[in-house]
Amino acid sequence: MKNQEVRGLEGFAEVTVNGVLFNGKYYTCSLAIKEKWFEQAAKTSHWTLSAYMNEEERLMILLPSQEQYIPCLMLTRRIVMPEIESYQTKIQQLKEARKDKKRLTSRN
Repeated sequence: MKNQEVRGLEGFAEVTVNGVLFNGKYYTCSLAIKEKWFEQAAKTSHWTLSAYMNEEERLMILLPSQEQYIPCLMLTRRIVMPEIESYQTKIQQLKEARKDKKRLTSRN
């Protein structure tokens, strides 16, 4: 989504322990989960990213390092650290199980 034309509500989104805050609502995205933004915000401090609300009312945040907008989804309820940690643990377990299965099938 490079060089995407920005339309709609523009401003800054704040990365917090509770999610990406924009216009009074919290959002998340796959990159925030993958890079553990919310955990980082809990340990250090919050930070801001350029953002806008597109025509479909989906939050788009700008990744400064890539000059690229990525979509975010609105959180319907507040997330808490134990839930994030549990989710990440389950993902790691699934990845390990998948590796084990591939190893077993490659031996046969």
